[in-house]
Amino acid sequence: MASRMVGSLAAAVALVLVAGVGAAVHADLRPAAVTPVPSATPDARPSEHRPSAHPSARRSAPVRPTGPENFAMGGTAVIVDPAAGLSETVRAHDLNVSTTSLSPDYGYSPIHGYYVSIDVTITNTGSQPVVVNPLDFQLIVDGVTATVQTGNAPVSGASSALDSTAVDPGTDVGGPLTFDVSGVHGTLEYLPAGSLAASWQF
Repeated sequence: MASRMVGSLAAAVALVLVAGVGAAVHADLRPAAVTPVPSATPDARPSEHRPSAHPSARRSAPVRPTGPENFAMGGTAVIVDPAAGLSETVRAHDLNVSTTSLSPDYGYSPIHGYYVSIDVTITNTGSQPVVVNPLDFQLIVDGVTATVQTGNAPVSGASSALDSTAVDPGTDVGGPLTFDVSGVHGTLEYLPAGSLAASWQF
């Protein structure tokens, strides 16, 4: 009887030990708790990768052009320099285009495709002489700038041309400017003393 009780007690102890070991093993096999990593807030990202809420705020406000006037062909520009006592009007007009020599007897065809000739008239409305130079004019066609010395313009065969001269007060001078260019649409610019004073679209 006593031996049976001892055997039962030993079996019970063994069962408890086995249950405890199983629980311990089960606890070791459970995945460790993972502490969530807080996601980066928008402010934590590098500023160069953060789009602006208002992209237009980074741009400069549009500035209205206040420089020299731009005219259609035939328009007259009024140019005044009070400090120097200079005042003049400049009119660009009578545009002509040719793909050959401008004379049937001499001259060469344009290198770049077209001769564009524009008559200009300059009137001195001031109190001092105005110096006129054809190199004060340039033609911009297809983004390329040309003067009356570009390409074959000097040997175009033109019968007349605007010459360098001094225009006395109350008088005017006029003549064609011929350019050797690649197209028939562009901008004529007038730049006395190297500064843009007026332009004409054609």
